Amino acid sequence: HDEVIEEFSELEDGRFKVACDMNIDDFCEQFNIEIETESTTVNGWVTEMLDKIAEEGDSFTYAHLEIAVTETDSNKAEFVSVTVNAPEGEEEVPAVAEQEQYN
Repeated sequence: HDEVIEEFSELEDGRFKVACDMNIDDFCEQFNIEIETESTTVNGWVTEMLDKIAEEGDSFTYAHLEIAVTETDSNKAEFVSVTVNAPEGEEEVPAVAEQEQYN
């Protein structure tokens, strides 16, 4: 019986835990950002942004997100934590997209 890994979950401190095999388009939708990348997964994008194989503790900022590698497996990131900061000039932290499908 395989353990179900949640691709996306909110941690108690307000950060989000994201599985690095999550589709990059889903990630963008979730955090309401646009990313130009050749990668199809969060791991590919993280590797691209770091310009090296991700290691635990690696981090970078993209738009209003702080991305930190929290777990790795051999040569790839397994999980990252995402901190959502208020965009420049705005006090409010933008709402993370609700789980609604717009048809």
